[in-house]
Amino acid sequence: MLPTLGDQAIRYHLDNPIQENDYINASWISEPAFELPDSLLSQLPDSQPPQPQTWIASQGPLDRTCYEFWRIFLHPDVARRPKVIIQLTAFEERSAVKCARYKPDEEESPREFSPYCTVKPDPSPSNPNPRWDWAPPDQAQMSALGRIQVTLQSKQLGPVPRDGSGSFYRKNKLLVELLPAQDEQNQQGIQPILQKAIVTHYECTGWHDHGTPDSVEPILELIDSAKADSKISGPEDSAQSTSPILVHCSAGVGRTGTLIAIASCNAQLAHLRSYNLPDHVLQNIISHLGPPRLVLEPRRIPALPAELNGDLVARTVDFLREQRVIMVQTPGQLDFVYKAVAHFSASLS
Repeated sequence: MLPTLGDQAIRYHLDNPIQENDYINASWISEPAFELPDSLLSQLPDSQPPQPQTWIASQGPLDRTCYEFWRIFLHPDVARRPKVIIQLTAFEERSAVKCARYKPDEEESPREFSPYCTVKPDPSPSNPNPRWDWAPPDQAQMSALGRIQVTLQSKQLGPVPRDGSGSFYRKNKLLVELLPAQDEQNQQGIQPILQKAIVTHYECTGWHDHGTPDSVEPILELIDSAKADSKISGPEDSAQSTSPILVHCSAGVGRTGTLIAIASCNAQLAHLRSYNLPDHVLQNIISHLGPPRLVLEPRRIPALPAELNGDLVARTVDFLREQRVIMVQTPGQLDFVYKAVAHFSASLS
């Protein structure tokens, strides 16, 4: 029987929930590690498949969730602590707010964020069905949780594409600090977290909501750069080789799903291409890939039609949607995944 994931394993749960609310709009995303059939494995040289990259697909932070968002990057467990953010939305697009300004724009202007909790006011004759609202936690918990300060340490533009259209992203180095340092005598049941961390932040502002970039090369370069920055060095390296990468746009499904789908397909293709097989043999292998080693049960969405079994993109997007709904949101975004994967595959030939 294949190992399975349920909803509770997929949803990102906040540690130290404020007033027992551990919700944040983010999901753990596993790349599909498709199984090769035994009949084909016997014909291939021994090769250990690379460790799949783990992702966190997230909604863009809201004004009142920036503190909870940044605590993800102070998690004490290296397997759960991302070192890299990929931001695929501008803070505003066409005069509409898409994401809270959760980072400073200038190096000399750090930003601080405080915790908030959700509250539901009591019904009244004038408001019989009140909506949930935000409020600071009580003073004791506020003191125990502290504030988070984010400082921009450096920034640099990414590479300029050959078409001269300008850099697709800006790469920022951010220092994330807990203020004040946690008092061991005043923990109020709060689990310890890191006091500070360095986070690499890729800020991509040229990919508009429901749209696609003008070319695929910047996305492929961005994925390679982000994966390189997610590698773990030092004594923790024995536990795993890469940390999770957090990706967000506005809702955390369309642009976010598109990038993760491209990265997942390319990782699978790169592994299969390492066998140096002719194209027709490679396509035959793709057509006979078994279910991923990690599957979700029960399925959230209907199974793909049998005629799509040989479509690596379709099967990958299907697997991502089992973990977070609406991943790759529009036909144009799906078409862009096909283009990016085809370009990457051609580069390996």
